[in-house]
Amino acid sequence: MTQLLRVGLKNNKITNIPEKVFRGIYDNLLVLLLEGNPISCNCTFKWIVSGTEHINPDKYITGICDSPQEMKGRELIDLVPYDFSCCP
Repeated sequence: MTQLLRVGLKNNKITNIPEKVFRGIYDNLLVLLLEGNPISCNCTFKWIVSGTEHINPDKYITGICDSPQEMKGRELIDLVPYDFSCCP
């Protein structure tokens, strides 16, 4: 079976991506393009950096947090687990 290595979701008005959407493919995914979406970098987005000190450096992830205010303007690739320390 061919592995999915690249997902492009640019400019789709996506605010949130539940973990279950990428379950089973995220570990092998190399490119995730999310720019142009008003991403809400809240606790439901925590999974993207969970269990790592930083997003896998081999992954290329684009996009910018639109909310909450304290995360607004942050590049997704720069997020770290500490950014979600207030989450359960």
